[in-house]
Amino acid sequence: MHILVVNGSPKGKGNTYKVAKMLEEAMKKRECGIEFEYLHLRESDLKGCLGCYRCLADGEAYCPLQDNQMKIEAAMQQADAVIFATPVYVMNVSWLFKNFLDRFAYICHRPRFHGKKALVLSTTGALGTGIVNTICKYSVGSWGFETAVTLGAAISPGISQEDTAKQWIKIQKAADQAAEKFVMALKCKKVPKAGFFKLYAFRLQKAAFGNGDRLKADYNYWKEKGWLDPGCNFYIQVKINLITHTLANALADLKIKSYPKGVGDKH
Repeated sequence: MHILVVNGSPKGKGNTYKVAKMLEEAMKKRECGIEFEYLHLRESDLKGCLGCYRCLADGEAYCPLQDNQMKIEAAMQQADAVIFATPVYVMNVSWLFKNFLDRFAYICHRPRFHGKKALVLSTTGALGTGIVNTICKYSVGSWGFETAVTLGAAISPGISQEDTAKQWIKIQKAADQAAEKFVMALKCKKVPKAGFFKLYAFRLQKAAFGNGDRLKADYNYWKEKGWLDPGCNFYIQVKINLITHTLANALADLKIKSYPKGVGDKH
């Protein structure tokens, strides 16, 4: 089993990396044959997003930035699961990790990681791991990843060595628990469930991307996947509660009515 760690720490091998290594060691103790690969965004050739919209409108192949974007996407594709890791900076992800999310914005429109599980890790000097983990969870969730586990670790600067040691002991225990839970999630082969938010988002996207004149890359992708077919209710095979599905579609249809002219079903 191949696990990719996307490390968004500008320090590279700081506290975020240390906690990720704890996860690696704990997972290897629980499951033989696990291999870890580390992608340090600090060392990656991933230029800053220009916000030119080409990847959304025309396709990712039209991005004017020539760097390792496609190699990074390929690494995520080849991995059996991904650990997304970032330090907390001003109650948010690091600038490296934010640019990482921005450069793959087209995957929010054209998701390709359904069926693949993720673990979200954030580290902080005080507060913010809950907020940052939520940001990461929803961001990579829009790409199709199912975040099976989240882990937040606080390592306070400027405290005594004794208190620092106590914090690391606490983090080790949390990492062990997260590793066990993640290994169990990776072994689980049950058909996943699609909750209200995911069903709602699918219906909104299905309507928005049905217009090939406006966003041809999205239209072509969705058409090829069969997601624009009238009977298609989700990206992949999932368990769907009929009441939840009906409610999600009803509320989505109300939202779709407010779409600006030019957005909506045209196929």
